[in-house]
Amino acid sequence: TLLRYLKKKILGKLFILLIRGGSRFKKVTLDMKIIILYFMFLSFSFYGQKNIDTKKSEIDSIVNYIEKSKITLKESIVEGEIIAKKLFVKNGGWEVYVLNNNFNIPIRITYSENFNNVYRKLVYYYNNEKIIFVNFQIEFKKQKLRKNSKNIKFYFENELLLFASEYDENYNSSSILLEEINMKNLID
Repeated sequence: TLLRYLKKKILGKLFILLIRGGSRFKKVTLDMKIIILYFMFLSFSFYGQKNIDTKKSEIDSIVNYIEKSKITLKESIVEGEIIAKKLFVKNGGWEVYVLNNNFNIPIRITYSENFNNVYRKLVYYYNNEKIIFVNFQIEFKKQKLRKNSKNIKFYFENELLLFASEYDENYNSSSILLEEINMKNLID
């Protein structure tokens, strides 16, 4: 609350007077202006970080609620095989679990596949039919590649990325959203 008071009252007035060149601040040096602008920027960045943390905790509480209520809700499953084109041999499989609320609207969709010693799992969480959270996990079974295994959490607001626990150019929010479209085609 003190930070908000400083931002609104003191720093706001100082900024306006500095820009206008008010009579009280005619002797303010350039260094002083830079220091004041730095503190203003610092206060705005703290406020923005707090806002993201608040939204993340709201999303986490919705995810926890969905996980707790999964016992009382119905879940459907779709599964299939992955077959190598050249050999016509099964060398993997996939499955999709859909957890619906009481109105038959998906609130959690889990997609997992096991293919060529690579296990991938994506868990999508929804609120009001909009994606809010994705837990992406990829695990390599071969010893040489195990260090490349990842577990990345994506937070969304209005279907736009709000926060990602880690950045990886191969597994970014765009690829995760494309996977969601492909997965929904499997269950329709």
